[in-house]
Amino acid sequence: MLARNETHIGLRTSAQIAEALASAGYAVERNEWRRSFFRGLRSVEKVAGPRLDLFRYRLCIRARTPPG
Repeated sequence: MLARNETHIGLRTSAQIAEALASAGYAVERNEWRRSFFRGLRSVEKVAGPRLDLFRYRLCIRARTPPG
């Protein structure tokens, strides 16, 4: 319905973010999703998250510059 605005918020997968970090010279050490702090939502994410990307809201990606 709405035109995509490239200058605004964009949805990216964790793989896309990790790839962008790696191409910028960062070493990706961790790339996973974490369940919500909210009890009801956490229960839904626990069941549906491993099966459906739609239920993976909180990404945890850790990257650092290589030593040297």
